[in-house]
Amino acid sequence: MEKFKLGNIELTPEELLEALEALPIHASIVDKDFNVLWGNRIAKQFFGDDLIGMKCYTAYHGRNERCPECLVQKTFKDCKIHRHNVQVTPPEGKPIYFSCSSSVFARDKDGNITLVIELSRDITELKEREQELESIAKIAGEREEKMSELKEEIKALKNRISKKPIAEDRR
Repeated sequence: MEKFKLGNIELTPEELLEALEALPIHASIVDKDFNVLWGNRIAKQFFGDDLIGMKCYTAYHGRNERCPECLVQKTFKDCKIHRHNVQVTPPEGKPIYFSCSSSVFARDKDGNITLVIELSRDITELKEREQELESIAKIAGEREEKMSELKEEIKALKNRISKKPIAEDRR
């Protein structure tokens, strides 16, 4: 039986598949034509069981053509790992933010890339907290600006009061 060697570990195809399925992040394998050939359980949870065989740009972004900043295409072009953060809206409609990366997954006998793996970690909660912090910072900045304005008004009032003749205060 053929085994895959990962460092000092040898895995059967079934064991390798089981390891990929167990990843705690979205994982999919894409070919040169942008077809999703495989997706782990988390990928299917996010995008449905029917994502296998779909174009990645359709399955993940609802697009009819390749994404302008496609990580998969970049990896096929230069064999490097590429990363970006992206907002995706799955079929149920609630936006999800992902931190994505693409990497070479398989090569042919001549060393040409045949498959790319795309890994995406859900960072929606992190993005929501980031937006909350931005909102709080904006409110704090507005309050600080208002406090500065009030301090200037108080200072102006103190100056006007201190310039009033004493006789006027006795009336």
